Amino acid sequence: MNKTDIINIINKAKNILSNEPQLIKLNNPNKAIIVIGDLHSDYESLDIIIKKYHNKENILVFVGDYVDRAVNLGDSIKTIIKLLELKINDSHNIMLLRGNHEFDIMNKKYGFHEEIKKLYDESLIKNWSELFSLLPLSLLIDNSTFIAHAGIPEVDNLDEINKIKKGLQYEQNVLLDQLVWNDFSTTIDDRSNSLRGVKNSFIGGKTYFEKKTRELGIKNFIRGHQPNLKGYTFNKRCVTLQTCRRYTEYPKEEKEGLIAVKGVIIAKINKAKPNIEIIDIFSGKNE
Repeated sequence: MNKTDIINIINKAKNILSNEPQLIKLNNPNKAIIVIGDLHSDYESLDIIIKKYHNKENILVFVGDYVDRAVNLGDSIKTIIKLLELKINDSHNIMLLRGNHEFDIMNKKYGFHEEIKKLYDESLIKNWSELFSLLPLSLLIDNSTFIAHAGIPEVDNLDEINKIKKGLQYEQNVLLDQLVWNDFSTTIDDRSNSLRGVKNSFIGGKTYFEKKTRELGIKNFIRGHQPNLKGYTFNKRCVTLQTCRRYTEYPKEEKEGLIAVKGVIIAKINKAKPNIEIIDIFSGKNE
């Protein structure tokens, strides 16, 4: 695909994303919701998900981290272009949220900018940066299940998320940083300082999770961001997804209080079943 084609796709996607709020609400959807975790340039996993789940019966929600950490040159661009094409052609059934790797500083450090420069030229970086800054930050299903890349922000009402301006980079808005950078842990109780070096983010424990979800009136939280916490935590009310097969960081998984899940996982929400299902896309097994 040449540079002109890429810019055309980016511009079409920008027109759609610029009209989406930072908090998307799905009320009484008549479809199953399929939630996909961090992809990090894993086009093969994305292709399997699309072939199996992109149909009239499902809405697909991606929680961010689409690029960076590519194994092969071109994997990041191939993956994000496919996602944008899906969004352009089926915008009401494809939801693309912003993760902490849809920011300039991360793309420069973890490979996406370098891939752009090698395959095209540096001028294209600005187009991608503008696109990523327009991605919405969160999604709420039936005022019950909250979805974001990383954390639940320190708000009194989730509608406050819509006050976050688009076009920002990290450390320009406290709530933005918490949504894309916060962590959870089963080894602390309330909350502690983040170990990631992002001043506005923090680590939440079970007590904090229960308190905050009670205050906001939400039952479940689905997220990505944290491969060492993959699976169910906090009485199965917090679900952490990892959909990239080749993730090599975070070799030590937390065990205490965690129902760990192996495999490349997504989540499924179906009104016929009250619980959130976790599915390994390669084995097809429910966990």
